[in-house]
Amino acid sequence: MVSIDVPLPDDLHARAKEQARVQGLTLEEFVRQCVTARVTQRASDSLFADLEVWNGPTPADLSDRHDDYLYGDDQ
Repeated sequence: MVSIDVPLPDDLHARAKEQARVQGLTLEEFVRQCVTARVTQRASDSLFADLEVWNGPTPADLSDRHDDYLYGDDQ
């Protein structure tokens, strides 16, 4: 396990300590649970669930002209 030192504002530290106490956790375990929840949140977000990625070549102006490439130049 890796240990890290994270500076927190005094008010956030106090609120985290209180929440840990209320939940019967050490501050360290509370922080681990918070980080775990945040990291896994993205994995369960449907926005990021689609893993389809185009790995082939793309035009240099794709971001500017994506509608043209998707729907044709007539749009």
